[in-house]
Amino acid sequence: MAMGTRTPGQIAMFVSQDQLPKAPTAPFFDKLNELLDTMGFDTEVETLCRPFYAARLGRPSRAPGAYFRRLLLGYLLGIDSERGMALTVGDSLSLRAFLGYELSESPPEHSTISRTRGRSSLETHEQVFAWLLEQLREAGLANGSSVAVDATMLFAHAALRTLRRKDTQQGCREFVEGLAAASGVTPPTAAELAEFDRKRKGKTLSNKEWESPTDADARVARMQDGTTHLAHMAEHAVDLESGALAGVPLPAADRGDTVTLGEPLEAVEAAQGERSQRVVADKGYPSDAVLVGLEAAGQEAHIRECQIKCVSSRCAMGLMSRLAASLRTEYQAG
Repeated sequence: MAMGTRTPGQIAMFVSQDQLPKAPTAPFFDKLNELLDTMGFDTEVETLCRPFYAARLGRPSRAPGAYFRRLLLGYLLGIDSERGMALTVGDSLSLRAFLGYELSESPPEHSTISRTRGRSSLETHEQVFAWLLEQLREAGLANGSSVAVDATMLFAHAALRTLRRKDTQQGCREFVEGLAAASGVTPPTAAELAEFDRKRKGKTLSNKEWESPTDADARVARMQDGTTHLAHMAEHAVDLESGALAGVPLPAADRGDTVTLGEPLEAVEAAQGERSQRVVADKGYPSDAVLVGLEAAGQEAHIRECQIKCVSSRCAMGLMSRLAASLRTEYQAG
């Protein structure tokens, strides 16, 4: 086979319909679209979103069904940003077909997605989620009898340097400058201020004292990699028989797993009308209060216990030698 070479050519001015590229088949998205059409998905979400739009005036918006399908794509493909979703859909012929856009149409940009999300309320998104969950239960795909619970820390779109005091509304720099001035460092340079802030006692970013002016729900929390950021927490309750999400509450990110376990269980109970029979969780959830509460509710707890750190071999040998000496002394005395 001869090697082909790239030759820059002129862009075709006219392309007939039979010359348009055909996307490879995507059976999963085709079947998913058929299922959504059978359930009447577009009619349901249009009914829920209708109060947020004018009755007659103005240019017609993008279809709400396409917007919620895009959110579903982000979940299925692991895309957590609106820019990423817009870029992926713009480059994929099969995803365009899933959303209902022809080749002659331009898919919405990320700003359109953001405005649509801001126009629809959080309660509307929850209603769409609950409706889909109800469809799964009616089809026998999710009963919520056995659920697994886990939490995910999400970065908030806010920076720690923008934090403000709840009592005085001072920013971090303004607050530290006031402390430095009270300590006799007047006026401090940037280097002196940084050194003073690094060495001062009682330094803390307590959520009781600080808040984000742009994201009031964000909390200062430690992430999984050990760093500290403003974050949100999503608690997931997954139906173990089908793998469907049965509840996704959003507790504050500075609350521990042992405190927030009840929220996803309450969300599942509210959605299906009855409590889950079995609860599965990892080692971050066990506590006396959690186990007693689950037992009182008649729910089986399958929660991994906290592991005890193993001691080193030298410490183990020392403990064994002291134990052996103690037993030997008691034996001789006896």
